[in-house]
Amino acid sequence: MHSNLERLCLSYYDDIFRYSLSLCRDRDLAQDITQDTFLKALKSLHQLKDASKLKTWLFTISRNQFISKLRQAIKQTSISTEELLAEIIDTKILSPEQQYLLKESTDYIQKMICQLTEEEQQIFHMKVQHKYSYEEISETLGINSNTARVKFHRLRIKLVNFIKEGERYE
Repeated sequence: MHSNLERLCLSYYDDIFRYSLSLCRDRDLAQDITQDTFLKALKSLHQLKDASKLKTWLFTISRNQFISKLRQAIKQTSISTEELLAEIIDTKILSPEQQYLLKESTDYIQKMICQLTEEEQQIFHMKVQHKYSYEEISETLGINSNTARVKFHRLRIKLVNFIKEGERYE
């Protein structure tokens, strides 16, 4: 039984690795995600109801592992004010005072980002920090690419409104 399972996992290893690599674009991280995928699969094998769907199940686990790693990165990573200004906010619509405050307040930006929903934070980091296309975001999050585009547009508006209104979260 154990050797059959090993062979089965090895037969899907390359597919899962390539899929993980397509999600994160980092070989080391893809390797970690792939290993975590198979560890989780082995621990949760009893939950697989239809053995003919093993490959799909492994891809789902891999995607969830990637999202989990992304969430960890969001919690650990701070983004520079310059990146935010360059990628998200058209500074022409802000007053000079608002631009100055924004540039001087990285903490303020981090607080604004923390006010976003988890999905908004994921979209923000994938688009701004990792330079994902809308198609890549949609594939990763399991949403339509137009939906990803609209959500990012709404996210930009939300962040601009946070700044314009001068909301400070203490």
